[in-house]
Amino acid sequence: MLLGHRAPLPPSCHEPERIGATLGASGTSVGSPAPRVLRVFTLAGDCVLEKTYQEMRPSSQIAEVIHMLCQKMDLKPCRLQLLDGRRRLQPHHALKSIWTSGSDLELQVVVVPGPSLDLERDLTLSNPEVLEVRHWQRTVAVRIRPARLLESLAEEVKLHHRVTLSSPRIFGKVHSSSADMEEMVLNTAPVDDSGPGCDLVLELDEGFYGGLDTGFRSLKMYYGVLTLDYWATGEFHAYLGGGVRQNEVCHCMDVAGFLQESLAFVFLWTSDLLRTVCAMWLVGSMLHEGLVEQFFLLLTLWLPGFVWALRFQLYFSKQQWSSFCWPTLRCALLWLSGLWWIWTPNALILASLVSPIYFSYKLLLLLTHFLRPFAEPPSFPVNPDLFSLYELYMRDTCIFGDALRVFLLLFWLLGHVTGQKVLPYLSLLSSLGSLLIASLPYRRRMRAEAWSYFQDFLMANEEEEELVNAA
Repeated sequence: MLLGHRAPLPPSCHEPERIGATLGASGTSVGSPAPRVLRVFTLAGDCVLEKTYQEMRPSSQIAEVIHMLCQKMDLKPCRLQLLDGRRRLQPHHALKSIWTSGSDLELQVVVVPGPSLDLERDLTLSNPEVLEVRHWQRTVAVRIRPARLLESLAEEVKLHHRVTLSSPRIFGKVHSSSADMEEMVLNTAPVDDSGPGCDLVLELDEGFYGGLDTGFRSLKMYYGVLTLDYWATGEFHAYLGGGVRQNEVCHCMDVAGFLQESLAFVFLWTSDLLRTVCAMWLVGSMLHEGLVEQFFLLLTLWLPGFVWALRFQLYFSKQQWSSFCWPTLRCALLWLSGLWWIWTPNALILASLVSPIYFSYKLLLLLTHFLRPFAEPPSFPVNPDLFSLYELYMRDTCIFGDALRVFLLLFWLLGHVTGQKVLPYLSLLSSLGSLLIASLPYRRRMRAEAWSYFQDFLMANEEEEELVNAA
């Protein structure tokens, strides 16, 4: 009956006399072209709506026509369906897409039974569940058990699911990737949820791995936040119920990749620690030598920290202050207090001994967690802020410490200044090894990312905090 032919039109809708009388009454001359008219008929052939092309906006949608019919027929929109011949028109369709010719447009309206939905309450849905998360390269597949309707309905309802994977909040800027799934259901009986589930595939973009990437990919995936949204919609209603299920962490990791990154971290940190220990040991063994040798060896330990502190302060001042008097007074106070040239270099030497041990200990806690998978996972093992500052100091140490120390040791060993001691040779080897490791593409890429993180995030946050405090 819905798709049958329309009954013959009554005379009231196409008698020439009445049309002419109508045109004459509306002021349209007989010689002018007749206006284009939209007419909507019922299955019984009654004309329930008649509008000219000028009265309908060109951007009108079918939903507006349905709204006019609801006012005339005193029915809800969910009970009305418009047909163009045998084709059902959707509410979001544009009217101009079917009214393109210069002729009139005639449509049919069909009244369907009323819905069984009680729009005063949300539909009862079962909670979806994340069954498995698989990761390879830049793709993540999330297997879920979808939500289901727990009540019987007579009409179609769409169930929507969206999985979103966000980068850990510890990196400051949160980047997300999501995938959607929707299905049309006609639920008249209880649904068996024991099936294998369905997969949603996420493609991770550059933003997810932005910032600190080298060595952190597996950690970002493991500590990423996985969110599962689900909701139900009807044909004329945008929301009929749903909710959000959020996991604290994704707990998806490429174990082989994580072990490789962890071993690379431990190797680099161990080399940094040995280099610092050898340099300090060399300075201690040369206390009874000449003052010139002691001065230059102490310089190789002090200069990297001073350069680091000076660069940090100059960069910070450039970001924050535009006047001249206040930075000058502040710099004078910092110089007099010895913060730049005494306390900060000494603190950084101590930090270069403690930081590798601390970072390795945190990684070890995460590795032991894999032996106890049901225990609560530890916090993020490597703080990005501390790591970026540590890498910048290690870069300065290679340039202003190791390179200068290698030059001095080679000069002294060739000139037999150090005598027959073995320690200068060990220190020379450790400094050469440190320079060689620093030239590796992996370490250079890591330090370049640490510098970008320092500029784009750490100093940007300092500037925002200063502006907030000033306001």
